[in-house]
Amino acid sequence: MTNNIPKLKLQGFTIVELLIVIVVIGILAAITVVAFNGIQSRAHNTAARQDMAAIAKKMQLYKVDSSSDSYPTSGQLSALGLKLTASAYAVNRNNIYYCRTNDGQRYVFSLETAGGQGVNLIDGQVTEVAANTVNSANTCGLVGSTSTYAQAVGYDHSGGNKWNESWTGLSD
Repeated sequence: MTNNIPKLKLQGFTIVELLIVIVVIGILAAITVVAFNGIQSRAHNTAARQDMAAIAKKMQLYKVDSSSDSYPTSGQLSALGLKLTASAYAVNRNNIYYCRTNDGQRYVFSLETAGGQGVNLIDGQVTEVAANTVNSANTCGLVGSTSTYAQAVGYDHSGGNKWNESWTGLSD
């Protein structure tokens, strides 16, 4: 007697097929993370350049409006009403420096972005530089100032995790 019952064939994926799919998904996820980090760095750098362009305009307005026809001292920066993009800047060090010549006719801002890029604003011109050149010693020399000290601004981890200068307009 013949058994006329049809045999059921179980369908599914083998373990090898499943492992291949998992590996492909892992590779795609890694590519996505790397691309996202690159986009995030470019966004930080762009925000910092935009901040510097806004500062350049405010500095020029200050000079035109001032009775001395000069750029502000570091103590007068708060009068500019600057608003910087807090997330665009590195928070592990002093990262924004300001210096002007003694006669007030030239100025420079140097900063490091969270994306690891240095940006200088020299007399209204924004340029990108290596992040390791952004420091107090280098900043004043960019405008020929004899001063070896630039007004430094940074993120104060020990003092309650806040920006340590009110003129930046930065808050958390």
